[in-house]
Amino acid sequence: RSQVKKYIDAQKTYQQEVDKYNKLDLELKGMQNQWQPASPEKIAAKKKEVEDQKELLISLESTLKPGTPAYEAYIRAKEKQDHKFGMGKGI
Repeated sequence: RSQVKKYIDAQKTYQQEVDKYNKLDLELKGMQNQWQPASPEKIAAKKKEVEDQKELLISLESTLKPGTPAYEAYIRAKEKQDHKFGMGKGI
């Protein structure tokens, strides 16, 4: 069960970081608009933030990969739950 919780927590963390990446990317696009662009220094700093966030996401993806103990435990628990509640059966 702790592996299942670990996987669910990893999913939540990953989604939060994806949301943060999207926010940073949107901010960067706003800074680069043609009507009121931000200074090159601010744009460069925001680009660095976006790139750092992208690297974080890449590192987090490994915690969600099939084959990890947490992933396998999560899938087993999900299949068991789906079977218990009749999901996954052909209609």
